[in-house]
Amino acid sequence: MESPTGGFLILLGIRPQDGGTAVGVFECSASSLRYEIVIPKATRTERKKVRDVLQQGGDPGCPRHGPDFRLVRAGKNLVCSNCGVAYARV
Repeated sequence: MESPTGGFLILLGIRPQDGGTAVGVFECSASSLRYEIVIPKATRTERKKVRDVLQQGGDPGCPRHGPDFRLVRAGKNLVCSNCGVAYARV
């Protein structure tokens, strides 16, 4: 992704937040400025898809990234390790 100051933004990490949202932390390759981008929490439709798979006894994937990216348990939540968004409570 291009940086507003020139160069490119490099992903440093994803931080899950309370309430199901996440924050992506990026650093500019040209100026070393850091940017935080808020990743919105899961929609009702996304949470319902995950609940349906769980009720069928399946292993749910991330609704935003596809079935190849499985959700992982983080405390009481099922979270995508790529986007940091919580999709269900277990």
